[in-house]
Amino acid sequence: MMRFLGVILAVLTVAGCSAGGPLYPPPLDPTAAGAPRGIDQDWMGRLIYASDGEPLRMHIWPSRKPDGSVGKVGSEDFVIVAVHGYGDHATSTYAEAADGWTDAGATVYAYDQRGFGRNRSRGSWPGPDALVDDLATVIQGVAERHPDKPIVLVGHSMGGGVSLTALGEGRVPDVDAAVLLAPAVRGGDALPTHLRLLTWLAATLMPDKRLTGSGFVEVKPTDNYDLLKKLAADPWYLKYPSPREYMGVVRLMDRAVASAPNVNIPVAVLWGANDVIIPPEAIQNALKRLPDTVDYVEYSEGWHMLLRDNQGKRVRSDVVSWARKHVSDQPAVASAEKK
Repeated sequence: MMRFLGVILAVLTVAGCSAGGPLYPPPLDPTAAGAPRGIDQDWMGRLIYASDGEPLRMHIWPSRKPDGSVGKVGSEDFVIVAVHGYGDHATSTYAEAADGWTDAGATVYAYDQRGFGRNRSRGSWPGPDALVDDLATVIQGVAERHPDKPIVLVGHSMGGGVSLTALGEGRVPDVDAAVLLAPAVRGGDALPTHLRLLTWLAATLMPDKRLTGSGFVEVKPTDNYDLLKKLAADPWYLKYPSPREYMGVVRLMDRAVASAPNVNIPVAVLWGANDVIIPPEAIQNALKRLPDTVDYVEYSEGWHMLLRDNQGKRVRSDVVSWARKHVSDQPAVASAEKK
């Protein structure tokens, strides 16, 4: 059983599908006098405060004019809110993509999810409810700053699962369109019963044991080896989930799949044919549950880390192309291979 659990958790380590670690200081008291709200600036840089007062690191890339100068708030064509996956953080996932998206007329917001990145909560698994609540707060804050601009939600891996859950459960009514990149949707019928039972058993018997998967299986999340070296040296990149956290992600994926039929905005699902983290049957199951209008793009040379694979430039271009087509009067700028 330990060998089989090692295989499962090794996959999750690089999948972008869970989180974990020791407890950190408790969240701020939102009822306390002077408790902060909204997007703010302090020594950490941009912050957005969650509904319970917990500060989340926010990164903002303003849109750029044709001459390369930075546009003012309100001058963008549309806004992208981007959500990263397990272990990652906003800049590791979206910095390179944001550089191109801002040239295409978008202002990009990406935040470090609770329990990840530069947040003080780094290493503490927050649970699906908190992750969805935080996304709803971020969307609300961005909508207040850009009241007349369409919002496109982009989520990768676990961030895709959080995004789909929030969309299907009606938590982000200000979102106009969404792009799900290799989303964490191996829930419901897509997760075999024996895997679900083994996950539950592991979470019960050894909930906080860190299982790296070392010696059990080698998982290749991308063909970009320079990226893997960079992440290995990144002090803000979080590794090695525990069974407790994996069980939490299973519950998140269950909610994402269950709520998919309720999505009522344009959605694109992008997936790489070499993805060993999110299997094709999970993607197909999610596609069947989403509305018939969903756009599906499959990349024959794509892996799990679609935006940062060696062919990531193509995916990054396709994301902004699809977004412009669905939320603005601007023409699409690229097309991907579709199946």
